[in-house]
Amino acid sequence: MFKKLLSFTKLLSVTFLTLLLSAGAFAQSGSISGVVTDGTSGDFLPGVTVQLVEIQRGVA
Repeated sequence: MFKKLLSFTKLLSVTFLTLLLSAGAFAQSGSISGVVTDGTSGDFLPGVTVQLVEIQRGVA
């Protein structure tokens, strides 16, 4: 009985770890699109840089 429980615990641990690691890989993809405009005049702002602070990435 103890061996079955230990085997099940190992299987459950490996499954959980696999799901946890694969979730991080899938979370890496995505895209953001849009237009940056001036808050006062509403004019388009060409050549601006947009940075995502949470993940420390930016794009011009």
